[in-house]
Amino acid sequence: MSAVKKFDDGAQALPVSGKAIGLYVALALALAWVVTLPIWLMEIDLSPTLPAVKDTGDPGSGPMPTGEEQFTQSLVAQACGIAMMFTPGIAVVITLLVSGVKFSRVFPLLGASRPVDVPGFGPRVAGNWPYVRRLLMGLVATLGVSLLIALVITIATPVWPANGHTLAHQSASALGIPLALFLVLQFAQIPLGAIFNALPAVGEELGWRGYLYPALTQRFGFMWAVVIGGAIWGLWHAPMIMMGYNFGLFGLPGVALMMVSCMGLGALFAYLYGASGSIWVPALAHGLFNAAAGITLLFWPAGTPFNGVIASALGVWSLVVLLPLGVALVWRVARYSGPAEKSGQNDLQTSGESV
Repeated sequence: MSAVKKFDDGAQALPVSGKAIGLYVALALALAWVVTLPIWLMEIDLSPTLPAVKDTGDPGSGPMPTGEEQFTQSLVAQACGIAMMFTPGIAVVITLLVSGVKFSRVFPLLGASRPVDVPGFGPRVAGNWPYVRRLLMGLVATLGVSLLIALVITIATPVWPANGHTLAHQSASALGIPLALFLVLQFAQIPLGAIFNALPAVGEELGWRGYLYPALTQRFGFMWAVVIGGAIWGLWHAPMIMMGYNFGLFGLPGVALMMVSCMGLGALFAYLYGASGSIWVPALAHGLFNAAAGITLLFWPAGTPFNGVIASALGVWSLVVLLPLGVALVWRVARYSGPAEKSGQNDLQTSGESV
């Protein structure tokens, strides 16, 4: 028996009407704001610098919190962040159930139980080894992208520190271990971090790659799925980004930067899902990217305030890697897909809903 199932399975198809897509997007965005409400009520500064309690309503304007306050804020922020990562998965389950999909079919349609055929990528190759090979290649590619981003940021850092003045040197010295050993230990943690981060990441991937990208691809083609899906994915981060997360920006500029970055990164994860047909591949890749995001910190000048806009794994310098990557993947999919798939259509059935 083949290990591959059709995207619609001959029984129920993924609902791709405008109504279904709109419901999913609205639910995902709304739930993200709901679960992060404690961060806003407590006015927790999420910027990649020292946190501050804001008693005037302006980010970073309040007094430094005590150790107990810092612990509470950190705990609340982490809990809200993890809960937020499950909101796309919750939103897509609700969307599919409201659209008439039986609960027993929800996770198979999203590629969570066995590989499926994804719009724009053609039928999957049956068998375990091709799947494992694609999984390993996806993880290696994601790690390579993370390291390349770190390299670009390191080269582009305006004030390149002399030896002995990076955070890596400082941390190794504080621990009393050689720099090489410290770096080995940091990189050795990435695989474990990838597995740990993949657990909440699958909550995101079920919604973004399991549903939104295939649905948008069926309606508009892979290119517009990457652009529209990436913009929505970036906008979904707004409750955290507007409190300083990632970039230390407290307004729409940070959200705009996240939207553009998510287009490139989303193209990679969507490609991995299409090539494998399993949601677990982009989930592990997502977890790996998150685990490797701190690499850029290692080579930041010690004693210099961290600038997330230029040095974050999704900051402006990351776009040097992510945007060309997104363009290359879109070109590759367009080149190897059929004429019908290029126009946004394919041989997969829709749910029969009206637009």
